[in-house]
Amino acid sequence: MKEPKLKKDMLVKSAQKNKYEEQEPGSIDYSQFEANNWLERKTNKVLNLLKEKGGALWLSPSGNMIYRKHVDGEIYELAGVDKAKAALESFMKEDEILIFKGQRGIPADIRPVDLRNVEERFTPFVNAEFYNGDYGVCRTSFRPSPYLMLKDRKTKRTDIQDFDWIQLLIGNLVNGNNDYAQWMINWLAGFFQTLKRSGVSLVIKGVQGSGKGIFFKHIITPLFGDKYCVMVDQNRIESQFMPWVPGMLFYNLNEIAVDAKSRKNLRNFLKHLVTEESVFVELKHKDARDIDLFGHILITTNDHLPIEIEHSDRRFTVFQTGPSLADLNLKGEDMVAGIAKELEDFALFLRHYPVDWAQYGKCIDSPAKAAIVENTNSKLENFVNAILTRDVTYFEVLLESERVEDRHVYDDISDGFDKGFIAQPRLVAAYRIIFDKSGATAQSVGKQLRLINPEVFGADKLVKYGGGKVFHLPPLRGKK
Repeated sequence: MKEPKLKKDMLVKSAQKNKYEEQEPGSIDYSQFEANNWLERKTNKVLNLLKEKGGALWLSPSGNMIYRKHVDGEIYELAGVDKAKAALESFMKEDEILIFKGQRGIPADIRPVDLRNVEERFTPFVNAEFYNGDYGVCRTSFRPSPYLMLKDRKTKRTDIQDFDWIQLLIGNLVNGNNDYAQWMINWLAGFFQTLKRSGVSLVIKGVQGSGKGIFFKHIITPLFGDKYCVMVDQNRIESQFMPWVPGMLFYNLNEIAVDAKSRKNLRNFLKHLVTEESVFVELKHKDARDIDLFGHILITTNDHLPIEIEHSDRRFTVFQTGPSLADLNLKGEDMVAGIAKELEDFALFLRHYPVDWAQYGKCIDSPAKAAIVENTNSKLENFVNAILTRDVTYFEVLLESERVEDRHVYDDISDGFDKGFIAQPRLVAAYRIIFDKSGATAQSVGKQLRLINPEVFGADKLVKYGGGKVFHLPPLRGKK
C-alpha cells in the first residue's frame, strides 16, 4: 500500500484544537470524548448536585427547559417552569427548588443565566457532547461507539492475516481477490479514522448466505454504533417519509432496485445520498428540508443488476461474492461468534492502518461492475424496443412526474402507438425525461436512435403528419 496522501496539516488532532469546538473531518481521538458537559457555572449548588446524580438541564433556543435524568436517558422538553420544578424536585428529592424567580427575599436556585441556551445538531466531528458552534452552544446527538473510543494498547495485531474469521468473511465477499480485499479494508479504515465520507459506495452482490448480512450487522454496525447504522429496504427507500436519513454513519441499502424502471426522483435521490453533502427529504410531522449527510453507503443484493452505473460513473465499487458459507462448510453462528472475539483488535487495526488516501476516494473496476455498466448502456436499446413493440407500460414513468406536460407526453405517445406512429417532439421529450438529459436535441436523439435502428429512425423516415413530424412504426407481429 502507498503511504497516506493526506497532508498532516489536514488532519485535525484533538490536541491542536479545543475539544469543545466543531472540527473539520480528520483524525479525532474519540477515546477523549466527553459526555454530559452541560454545566457552565460550576458555583451553582443545585445544578452541581443535578450533575453529580447524572442528570442534565439546559434551555432550548425557544426558551423551554430540556431535562434528562441520566447521560443516556430520554430527553424531555418541559414547557413551563412548573413542570421543570416538579421534575427536578422529584428526581433530586428536594422539598423546593426555586427556578428563575425567588420568593420572600430568597434568590432563585436556578436563574436563566445559569443555563446554556443550546441548539440541537448531529455532528461526529466534535469530541464533546456540548460544544461551541458557529452561532453559540450546540449539542450533538452523536456518541462514539465503544470501538471508536477504545484506548490504544502496546500489543496489537498489525496484519489482516491475524484475524481468522474476519479475513475469512472479507475474503468470501470479494471471492478471494486480494486486491479487492485491500480496497475494502482501506475503505473501512479511512472512514473509521476520520468519519469522512469517501464519495464511493460499495456494492456487494452475490448468492444468499455468502456473508453480506454478517458484514453489516456484526462488523460495521458495532464498529460505528448501532444507533448510526441503518438497513434500508425497498419500502423504506420508496416511502414518502424518510426518518432514517438524518444522523447516520452507515446506510445499508439491502435488496433494493434502483434501475431503469425506477422513478426518476428515486434514482436522483440515490445519487445525492452517495455523493452530496445534504439531501432534501420529508420527515413525518415536519416540513421537508435539507438534511446533512455523514454516512457511508453499502449496497447488498442477490440481484445481478440492482442499480444503474454508466461508464463515466465513479461513485460505485462492485464486488461479486464467493459461494454461500454453507457451501464452504461454515456455520453463520460460528462466524458471528468468532468475529465478536476479534472485533476489538480489528478496530485498533483499522485505527492504525496506513490508509492510501488517494485510493480512498476512488472506485475500483471489476468484472461485476462492468456487467452492470454494460446493462445500463443497453437502456437505449430498451427504449427503442419499447417504441417498436409499442410497449406503453415502459413509458408509465412519465405518469409519475409532477409536471402536467410530462403526463401529456405519455398520453400522446399512447395515442400515437394506437395509430402506428410516434411524434418526433414526444419522442424527444420522453428521451429527455427517462434518460435525465434535459439538454438533448432532436438531432442528437435521432442520431442515437439511428445507430440502433436506421430502418425506422433514419433521417429520411421522418415524415409530416397532422401538422408535425412522425416516425411510422412497423406493424406488430400477428397484426396487419
